[in-house]
Amino acid sequence: MDQAFSRRMGQSLRMASRPICSLFMAAIKAIGYMFKWFHNEDINPETKTLDTWLENDSVNSRENKE
Repeated sequence: MDQAFSRRMGQSLRMASRPICSLFMAAIKAIGYMFKWFHNEDINPETKTLDTWLENDSVNSRENKE
């Protein structure tokens, strides 16, 4: 994820540490269930990669096109 973001945006992506994410997911059960569902679901081949989304649909790409 960081490589795709860095390649398209020219800066590194800040990441939260795993213990912080785990604490957050435990504290807010619905968020935890959502991320577990994302993790367990098969990815649709038509789903965009982060690289494609950053290039075509992100706020930064729209600002650069205007």
